[in-house]
Amino acid sequence: MHPVASQHRDRSTADELETKQAIAYAVEHQGPLYLRLTRQNLEPVCPPDYRFQYGRWLVLRKGHDVTLIASGGTVSNSVEAAKRSRPTASRPR
Repeated sequence: MHPVASQHRDRSTADELETKQAIAYAVEHQGPLYLRLTRQNLEPVCPPDYRFQYGRWLVLRKGHDVTLIASGGTVSNSVEAAKRSRPTASRPR
């Protein structure tokens, strides 16, 4: 891990559920933390039983060949792109 990166607490949320849980985490967190929020009306992407864990990725769709990584408002775009991929071609995750 890069020493400068380890000092930053930066997070961008993907939908309303994750935003609410990230804010609750930020309130309890000791030390600096930066949440990047948007004014966009984000499509829900997190499953209803999702529990926010700082520093952990959420895999929304398992697949093969291609990995799509997104943060914040672009998560729903990536989920849509994965849905539109042809089943006979690559299977993005």
